[in-house]
Amino acid sequence: MIPRNPSPKPTDGNPVSPHPVLTRYYADDGQRHRYVVRLFDASARHYDAINQLMSLGTGRRYRRWALLRAGLTPGMHLLDVGAGTGAIAASATGVVGPRGSVTALEPSRGMLRETMRKHAGPAVQGIAECLPLSANSFDM
Repeated sequence: MIPRNPSPKPTDGNPVSPHPVLTRYYADDGQRHRYVVRLFDASARHYDAINQLMSLGTGRRYRRWALLRAGLTPGMHLLDVGAGTGAIAASATGVVGPRGSVTALEPSRGMLRETMRKHAGPAVQGIAECLPLSANSFDM
């Protein structure tokens, strides 16, 4: 079962909108989150195949290189925010090894289902603006 964050609101009460309300797709700012999650739920099964095609098969190598370049090392604890299908979580697990951990955080249940197919670590439904996790639990 995927734990659900019951309150998808920023903790400081001052959200910053990524763009103006797109009334053609949703009526107000409050519906934006639900609309975006529905898009990712609907595309989750096909997301990796499309990504593989568009990256010409270089995604796995690039993700590992980017994680190492960002400073991820064995034994670290990583929070993958907006984990999608878990591609970065899976790559990071190989870097942090058995002494480290990788937690995937994703608002879309469809994407989390895909994450759990390739990532054995924790997968939590939630958003970055309101983390449903303990403070100071991660190195990166």
